[in-house]
Amino acid sequence: MTRVLSTKLIFAFIALALCCASTKAQTSQCSNSNNCAHPTVTEPWGYYQWQVDFGTTTTTLKTETGFSTAPTGGGFSTGVFTLTNARTIHEVHGAVAFTVWPGGSCGVGSVIAEVHDQLGNSIATVWLENLTNNSVINIPIKATFPNGLAVSGLNLTSYSSQCSATTLSWSLVMN
Repeated sequence: MTRVLSTKLIFAFIALALCCASTKAQTSQCSNSNNCAHPTVTEPWGYYQWQVDFGTTTTTLKTETGFSTAPTGGGFSTGVFTLTNARTIHEVHGAVAFTVWPGGSCGVGSVIAEVHDQLGNSIATVWLENLTNNSVINIPIKATFPNGLAVSGLNLTSYSSQCSATTLSWSLVMN
C-alpha cells in the first residue's frame, strides 16, 4: 500500500514538474498604448484594434478594422508596430474576413489587405475585386517560409474603394 501510494506521489510530482517546466507566460501587445482591456483606436474613417500574443513557439495576430467609408486616398496603415519578442517565422496560417455592410451608394468596390514585416516583406496579402454591398467573405491563409522570415515588426495596410461600411479582420498564427 505504501509502495503504491509513493509511486502515485512520484508520478504526481513528475507530472507537476513537466507541466510547470514547459509552461511559460504568454505576453501580449495591443493597440491603444497596449491597453488590452480597451484596445480600440478611433479614427475619422472608422476604427481599428490589434493584439499580438506571444507564446513559446507561436505568435498570434488578431485585428479588426472598421471603415465607416473608404479612407481618403483609398488606403490606410496602422503603421509599423515593433514586437517586443522578435521571431523567425517559418509558417503562417489563419484567415482574413471581410464584411461589406448594406447601404453604400457605389454598389461594388475592391479591397486590398496586407500584413508585412518591418522590411516590407509580405506575410499575407488578399486582393478582392467587385465586392458587393451586403456580402461576407472569409478567406483561409496558409504560407510557408522555408528559410524563415525574421520578424521584429508588423505593418497592417488596407486599401478600399468600397463606399459601404466595411469590416476587415485578420486572425493569423505564425510559428
